[in-house]
Amino acid sequence: MNQCVFCQIVEGRSPVSIIMETGKTLAFLDLTQLNPGHVLVIPKQHYVDIYDIPELILQEVICTVKKTSTLLRENLKVYDLSIWQSSGKLAGQEIMHFHFHLLPRNNSSEVKSLYSKKPFYPSRDNLDQLASKIRGE
Repeated sequence: MNQCVFCQIVEGRSPVSIIMETGKTLAFLDLTQLNPGHVLVIPKQHYVDIYDIPELILQEVICTVKKTSTLLRENLKVYDLSIWQSSGKLAGQEIMHFHFHLLPRNNSSEVKSLYSKKPFYPSRDNLDQLASKIRGE
């Protein structure tokens, strides 16, 4: 994991502007601030994606996301926030260490949507069939 930039941050080998830290998580400012207050929340231990991270660690990461969101609201007056996590290269994951983005939104935000194209609206029957397939039925 020596090549992972997030692991280097956790190990103190790369500079970072920390927002909050727990025993198992770290929240810090993204080097590329899409909007002021753009924060990344990571587990300190290396997990690649949503499929790799244990549920107990994920719970602590989510709690750190919530607490960091509250800090953004209280101290930066952020009232609109996009929170996202991408798993895998095709989903847009650039660093293969599980993480969440917290992106403050405002009227001047250039990033208006997380959708890259207009969504389609399948029939209720198609949605029910897909849901059944996902459940393994």
